[in-house]
Amino acid sequence: MESNEPTNELDVLIKRSFLSLSKKQLTIRSEDISYEGKRLVFSSVKAIRYGILQIYVNGIKANRIFVIELMDDREDKLKINFQSAMLFKVNKKIDKLYFDIIDVLWQNVTKRLVNQFIDELESGRSVSVGKVEVTPGGIQMQVTRWFTKEEHFLEWGNIRKSMGLGHLHLYSNENKKIKCRINLQKVWNAVVLSSVLDYLWKDGRVYRLAEKHIEQSG
Repeated sequence: MESNEPTNELDVLIKRSFLSLSKKQLTIRSEDISYEGKRLVFSSVKAIRYGILQIYVNGIKANRIFVIELMDDREDKLKINFQSAMLFKVNKKIDKLYFDIIDVLWQNVTKRLVNQFIDELESGRSVSVGKVEVTPGGIQMQVTRWFTKEEHFLEWGNIRKSMGLGHLHLYSNENKKIKCRINLQKVWNAVVLSSVLDYLWKDGRVYRLAEKHIEQSG
């Protein structure tokens, strides 16, 4: 019988593409990850990014490229990338492999980074992801219009979030022109920020955080 309990370990062979002649060993333990001769210790990992790139040929879904990357505090990186092994077909086995890796990394890395972000905000400090700075009182974002860049600060009550096509979208309730999107696959810790925002918006936590920040500032 298979267990539904989350696991923090994984040992699997990965075929990078349908053209690859060999498979690469990916080993994830509770303390580290090893792939293609590289090893990172989880306690030193400071950033993660991942995503799926859908490839189209003449408007038809042809292939999917899966990318997962980690970076430690010395800027050393470990990258895992592979493709669907079947052109023009959904490969459920490869999809499952990708999400199995993401789930294990959540237990070992992403969850810790999410908690670190939340602790920073609870302590009155800000955290930055790409061109977005999250503060206890709201979000500072850079908006590009034509050839100019504008800085906008949005309080929590004026912010909405959505996800789509591999991006995290943040936008103003009051002004639809104030918006930004963050590429989950390319921007370090964008996936962490998404989880942090989900946590903060649940049960009104974000408003309690803002009130706490106002009281501390006063």
